[in-house]
Amino acid sequence: MMHNYFRIRGVVANLPYGWIDKCLDFYDYFLMGLAEYQKLITRNPIFLERVEGVGIIGGEEAINWGLSGPMLRASKI
Repeated sequence: MMHNYFRIRGVVANLPYGWIDKCLDFYDYFLMGLAEYQKLITRNPIFLERVEGVGIIGGEEAINWGLSGPMLRASKI
């Protein structure tokens, strides 16, 4: 949704016909594959090898980059 979608007292337009049914269908579809997705992300050695250690930022580097909030706290500052 874009910033101009929301208006005082509501939104620009109503949801399209059938939108809620499509959301519920996706929910059912996603739940069927959730166990497989979880297994792929938590136990797949290829995935783990590619993502372990990526994105680690130390405290000094976080300060140099001007990070703040949760990013700075995650770097143990």
